[in-house]
Amino acid sequence: MNRYLLRALNRAATTVQAMKKAGQRDGTLTTEQAKDVAALASRARRLCRTLTNAGVHFQADAPEPRGRLSRQDRKPVALASLMLQLLLPDRGTGHAAVKRSDLSEEKLRTLFEAALLGIYRFYLTPQGWQVHGAKDIHWAVDDVSDEAAVHEPALPRMRTDVTLVDPEGRLVIVDAKFTNMAVTGRHGDKPTLKSQYLYQIHSYVTMAQLNPDQLRGVSAGEKKVGGVMVFAALGTEERSEFPRHQEWAMNGHPMAFSALDLMGSARAIRDDALAAVGAGL
Repeated sequence: MNRYLLRALNRAATTVQAMKKAGQRDGTLTTEQAKDVAALASRARRLCRTLTNAGVHFQADAPEPRGRLSRQDRKPVALASLMLQLLLPDRGTGHAAVKRSDLSEEKLRTLFEAALLGIYRFYLTPQGWQVHGAKDIHWAVDDVSDEAAVHEPALPRMRTDVTLVDPEGRLVIVDAKFTNMAVTGRHGDKPTLKSQYLYQIHSYVTMAQLNPDQLRGVSAGEKKVGGVMVFAALGTEERSEFPRHQEWAMNGHPMAFSALDLMGSARAIRDDALAAVGAGL
């Protein structure tokens, strides 16, 4: 297990240092943020030295532990796995080969959600936003008789991907989708937003509005809850009849659907992610 942790820490130190240089080069990091990133890279290097001095030998392909882990070992191994998997492949001619089977839609969606949460925590928290991860939302089911309670309805689970509260106290529910934002009819009709995602975010917003206190650890005001769907796009061109960012109000609830072009620059992705929830730098 220690070799796997050392492998992850080495990757962390290298990756964070590269992110610092890239951020300073393209202007996406402030001086203060660059200091924080440098401190994180330094801490990763210190932990590497600690393990090395304790007799742990570096192994570039150290496998993830598969046996039963103790409770105290589970979190560091999970964090190491996340660090080692947060490597999106480039479609260029690099030496690293990634099997298609390693890039399941579920894994890509999980990475996309984690990246969004990281952007919002890093940039919005200093602006006075509350930034939380996934939160459960419960259906507002009326009380039923004891006889009917025996056969409770099998309602789908509602769970946010990112949960925000803006500086004015508005709760904003964010759901991430690693899929296209548009759907076109069978006869080449004008593209529209996907109805199933409209229904989903509308349900989340409506149920959260009825009982905002159900979101543990989230302190929101009385403003109407907002809903945002953020989609991953890969080099999709902007079309005048179907812009990548669309927003409107539905019964007083601010709603937005926004697509992030993952083939764009780090600055463009950051700016679009912030604009999706109505924030900026």
